Amino acid sequence: MIVDLQAVRNVKKVVMYTFAGSPNLRPRAYSIFAGLDTLTMERVFQQIDNQVVNPIAEFDAIVSQYIKVVIDVVPQNFNTTIAEIEIFGEGFLPQDSFIHQLEILDKM
Repeated sequence: MIVDLQAVRNVKKVVMYTFAGSPNLRPRAYSIFAGLDTLTMERVFQQIDNQVVNPIAEFDAIVSQYIKVVIDVVPQNFNTTIAEIEIFGEGFLPQDSFIHQLEILDKM
């Protein structure tokens, strides 16, 4: 699944919550990708043997607008169900611009 943050952010952590907190529904293996567009995303985190019901993926902060979560392993006897995803950032963007438009009203 891909999450559009609707703006460029400084992302550093993704938390997933399993439906009903069931250990049988947890993601067994997953990867997190981040990028400024959906074509050139880079993998920022990979968990190949997850034992945690609500896993936390922490990584070096990366400037991105899109976050992709890929479930790498789905077991045959259980489903993988994600009920909620939280995405966290830090600080301010390293660079930004601000444009102020001054409107001059013509008084008649």
